[in-house]
Amino acid sequence: MKLNSIQFLRAIAALGVVVYHYLVGNPYIASAGVDIFFVVSGFIMGTVAMDAAPRAFLYSRLVRIVPLYWGVTLFLCVGSMVGVFSNFTFNLEQLWKSLLFVPYADATGFIAPLLVVGWTLNLEMLFYAVFAIGLSLRAPFLFTIAVLSVLVLIGQIVPFSSAVMRSWTSTLLIEFMAGLLLSQLHMRSGRAGIAAIALSIIGFALAQWHGENEALRVLLLGVPAFLAVSGCLWLEKSGRWPSRLLSPFNAVGDASYALYLIHGIVISFVHKLVAPGVVGGMLSVVLATIASVIVHKLVEKPLIAFLKKIPAFCVRRLEARRPQAGLETV
Repeated sequence: MKLNSIQFLRAIAALGVVVYHYLVGNPYIASAGVDIFFVVSGFIMGTVAMDAAPRAFLYSRLVRIVPLYWGVTLFLCVGSMVGVFSNFTFNLEQLWKSLLFVPYADATGFIAPLLVVGWTLNLEMLFYAVFAIGLSLRAPFLFTIAVLSVLVLIGQIVPFSSAVMRSWTSTLLIEFMAGLLLSQLHMRSGRAGIAAIALSIIGFALAQWHGENEALRVLLLGVPAFLAVSGCLWLEKSGRWPSRLLSPFNAVGDASYALYLIHGIVISFVHKLVAPGVVGGMLSVVLATIASVIVHKLVEKPLIAFLKKIPAFCVRRLEARRPQAGLETV
């Protein structure tokens, strides 16, 4: 399923994260790209994966997330060993935990893998695991909502010191649930869509005014993100989405995952060429976008297509080895 509004939101979310990581002072509103991603992820799973087979679902998610994430992580590690990324260091424990989506805290107490933006993928993989169990129980919606709600509630009651439990009981899990709920709201009102988008803009503006507050992030950024996703979807479903005007964002939306993962490398490169400022920021956005589209088309997309063929190939091989009907085997 491809919705133009979702492609637009993915593009804006990824570009917002690029801006957030480039600008000095990290404007809080730009970090809302993560919240939009979480709501969109919940919506997509609730829309296209409710009847999926558990193993097929997990495999498709792993194929989508793992290859490029591992590739960029290992690229940084190799670059560090040959002296290209002098500020990047790692050890084996950090590497295996990063590759297997096991949350851990760095020296400053921040919970993030070697590829820092991968902290969101730790939450994504938890969401996918819970959803897959729900699929096996034939109740993905109710099971996922129930389990994530319990985890968030536990996190509010118990002051965990473990990085794993602190991550797996994050209030940000609410945003995945919001996306799931949105998938069940079949609204087709252009007016409701415009109103929701207007409210989301006001909400994001107020969040910036309040400044960064992790304890209230779901309220300050999660709610406006939910309204933004809802508004764009309702606008498109009502037939009032400006598809032609916003069509350039479709390509960026397709490459949004690549952009999310590699933009830090591009920013680091730009910092060596241009002093921080407007020019450097614009150059970072342009180069990161171009690089992500190239990586998506030449690396990510072909690799995903290849990996998706493996299960069918294995099935054909197994069937070919089975004895033909009516013949005895020794």
